[in-house]
Amino acid sequence: MKPYEIYFFIVLFLVSVALALLGKGNLESYWKRRCTGNLWKRRYPLSPKKEIRTFLDIFVDAFHFKKSRRLAFAPSDKVMDIYETKYPPKWTMLDALELEVLAMNFQKIYGVNLERCWRTDITLGELFELTQSPPQVTPTER
Repeated sequence: MKPYEIYFFIVLFLVSVALALLGKGNLESYWKRRCTGNLWKRRYPLSPKKEIRTFLDIFVDAFHFKKSRRLAFAPSDKVMDIYETKYPPKWTMLDALELEVLAMNFQKIYGVNLERCWRTDITLGELFELTQSPPQVTPTER
């Protein structure tokens, strides 16, 4: 390997590490929140806690967050806001396929094809509603 190739890979590695650290720092606004369990139960009073936690586990697993972070996310949080906080558009070209893994797991576990109902402003609560049958929230409650 030539010296300039080694330097290129070192710079590439350092830039990757810096971008990863920037992305993690941006998530601090979510991590500082109090437990959002009450928000979920208020919005979905008929859903057992276990059902809500299972849904949130699927989300945090897809995004590679610790399971202990699952109740840092509220029903009103937009999925793409969380994604763009983790991967700022100006700084990041690659991701860890979080959205693809989420869609694949949704299909596998709930039988729901997210591609058919995906919107850039879809919230976690709206995704949770897709897992319910029949839906527990009327449109006026949103």
